[in-house]
Amino acid sequence: MSNIIFGVITICIGTICCIFAWRQSRIGNYKISIILILLCGLTMRIYVASDHYLHEWDERYHALVAKNLIKHPLKPTLYDNTFIKYDYRVWVKNNVWLEKPPVPLWFIALSIDTFGNSDFAVRIPTLIFSLLAIYLTFLLGKYLFNERVGLLAAFLHAINGLVLEIGSGRLSSDHVETFFNIFIEIAILFCIISIIQKNKYYLSFLGGLFIGLAILSKWLPALIVFPVWLTGAIFARKYTVREIIRHFIIIVIGCLIIALPWFIYIMLTFPLEAKWVIRKFLFAYSTSIENHNAPWWYYINYVEIIFGELVYIPLIFAMYILFKDKKEWALKLLSIWWIIPVVIFSFAETKRHTYLMLSSPSYFLITAWFWYYLKEAYVKKQYLWLKYVVLWLLILLPIRLNIERINPFEREDKDPSWAQELRNLNQRLPEKKVVIFNSERPIETMFYTNFTAYSGNPDSATLSTFISNGYTPYIYKSGVLSKLISPYKN
Repeated sequence: MSNIIFGVITICIGTICCIFAWRQSRIGNYKISIILILLCGLTMRIYVASDHYLHEWDERYHALVAKNLIKHPLKPTLYDNTFIKYDYRVWVKNNVWLEKPPVPLWFIALSIDTFGNSDFAVRIPTLIFSLLAIYLTFLLGKYLFNERVGLLAAFLHAINGLVLEIGSGRLSSDHVETFFNIFIEIAILFCIISIIQKNKYYLSFLGGLFIGLAILSKWLPALIVFPVWLTGAIFARKYTVREIIRHFIIIVIGCLIIALPWFIYIMLTFPLEAKWVIRKFLFAYSTSIENHNAPWWYYINYVEIIFGELVYIPLIFAMYILFKDKKEWALKLLSIWWIIPVVIFSFAETKRHTYLMLSSPSYFLITAWFWYYLKEAYVKKQYLWLKYVVLWLLILLPIRLNIERINPFEREDKDPSWAQELRNLNQRLPEKKVVIFNSERPIETMFYTNFTAYSGNPDSATLSTFISNGYTPYIYKSGVLSKLISPYKN
């Protein structure tokens, strides 16, 4: 099926689902509404996940490490053999691979082991978790405001173009980012329910467990949950100071139970690699990693690119209301959720727009809250047109960004010839132990096949090492793969 036809069908199904979801919400049938929104989200996620190849950054690395984890779950590796020396500081070519924590990679490994070694199997866990994130946004809106706000926020989450691109593997951090964001969202949801129900200590403990899972997905930015929870706990005025301290300790304990064992394990088992990675990310604030540097206003500018050009109106209005109404703890909590990352990341040397996504539910929720606030607000007759323009644009601009990012009406090659060739290599080459040199796509080659692959030509010592270990060497020359007899003759 042409991807344009597939794209048109996707948009049609999504549109129909959203129209009926809106109608059901107007009569109070919120269960049917959220199911339809989830169906819309599922359709779009299947579309963007249907690329029949591994994406360049960073999906191919995550996929290969996950594949290797099937053989040794506690030893993440990129290159699985150690016949040649590796520089542990070069994450795209090394052996032990600690660049990302293990939790998302374990889920991907389980999926590959269950559904087979394919690019879509790599994306199945993210597809499921990304759908769950939509429902969690609905629950956050329901608990903080009401079902209507939750449904609109869930819709904005379901169609957000950057969320879709990250979850499909098209952008860097991909599946890792999705797991990281959902664990943060779950942790905050548990913390919010614990505030509402007061002194449900097990809920705070569960929140701490999911902070730990978030840390084991993408390191220390997961700590954003603590100031978000603390803001809600203080301004909801349901806790005494002693109760806040007790809950805080319980959350910390839950977090450490999950996160601390892995840190201890890698420091003892892979000390060089662990120290390098931890140091690298601790100093990311003062040093630009891989030239990801930008001006301090980078994130302020990117907010509108991700969430729509009018998103500043709800954000600023929410800040006005929270200062005006001291009892409005929900808006304070959500505002802290998005403000802290923007401020902290803005003054860091390393900047990437995907970093904002850990706060994405707060943008959806504040926009949805403001939409209903404005819809029900009294406006003088001469300004009524402006009110409806803003209401429509708050919906239409995110839809436009969705279409721009997922490109449903553009012809794309979703199954390129190089991916087809790599998937057929296992059948083409008769030997079981093969090493391929001068490969343009060594990481993808190792994922799709059972072989080892390198981008450069071997020296005689490297070639002799592989041959002595029972490997048959092959080499690409002018795009043609042939057996290599010696470094100089084939």
